[in-house]
Amino acid sequence: MKTVKTKYFDYGDKEVEYLKKVDKVLGDAIERIGRVERIIIPDLFTALIYAIIGQLISVKAVDTVWNRMQERFNEITSRNISKLSADDYRILLDLLDILFSLHTSNNRFCFFIHTK
Repeated sequence: MKTVKTKYFDYGDKEVEYLKKVDKVLGDAIERIGRVERIIIPDLFTALIYAIIGQLISVKAVDTVWNRMQERFNEITSRNISKLSADDYRILLDLLDILFSLHTSNNRFCFFIHTK
């Protein structure tokens, strides 16, 4: 199984000093927290699909779904998606539809609970 190509967001002292200078609150937070190592997905299409799935379900579930999607469809890129067979494309759309349905149902449930 291929994994998503990631890298750390690269920034240096020059960028940190600029942020501290233009925003005191952010500067204080930077001093308190220190350097943040943030993994990013450089391919924008892949990052978008991952972010959409991540908004819909829990982190653990995202990892499971993402890994299974990559097992089935290889690396999730616009090029690979455009090469899917009609059957695989339908499976992908059905999967995304299920995720959106789960998200919508969960939001309705939470709204119902919080309005009582």
